Amino acid sequence: MDYITQIRYSINIDDDSNVLQIEMVNLHQSQPTAECWMLIPRHYDRYAQSLLWKYCLYITLFNNFNHQHNQKRYKKFWSKLFKYIVFLDNVVEVFIHPYLGIPKDEIGNYQCRNFKEYNITEFLLRFHDPQSIKLFHSRCLKNIEQMALKHFEEIAGLKYNYDIDSVPDEDWEVIWAMVEGWYSKPIDIQWITSWVQWEDDSGNIVGHWTSADN
Repeated sequence: MDYITQIRYSINIDDDSNVLQIEMVNLHQSQPTAECWMLIPRHYDRYAQSLLWKYCLYITLFNNFNHQHNQKRYKKFWSKLFKYIVFLDNVVEVFIHPYLGIPKDEIGNYQCRNFKEYNITEFLLRFHDPQSIKLFHSRCLKNIEQMALKHFEEIAGLKYNYDIDSVPDEDWEVIWAMVEGWYSKPIDIQWITSWVQWEDDSGNIVGHWTSADN
């Protein structure tokens, strides 16, 4: 966990308009300096931004409340926050590493299947635990691979322009409550069926396809 919390990623433009730079900085260096670590397709701009914001947001929550995590206010959600950070670290690795062996002129058109599945699951379910995924696959009549990628705003991302350094100290308690509340909700079947067809507990098919999925 120490290594995860000391690394921060950001997105920057590249001379090639078809790609973006993923920059990495080690916050434990004497003079932390962001360096280009990876190139990704530009069409993933908003999705990568959302992922890295969420990743950085959760790590900052972990760092800010680490010395208080045994207090009743934070104890209940602490282990879940830890698991989500480790999960997101794996998502970042799975998303970024395929581009290591791809020539720059081919990156712009590259599609990352695993990253698409992550984003669609995030959009529809919010949850990535095995139980929720199993329920989704057993009830949803359309395979994730056939669905269209949709953009969504991450928790507090728009408010702070996806810049973690712009979050004032007094806002972190509110953000903690927002994140904890987000994961305390059950799966929103009404939301899911506004986008896809779903088999309910009685075996009835509810919901509909959207034109974006066709």
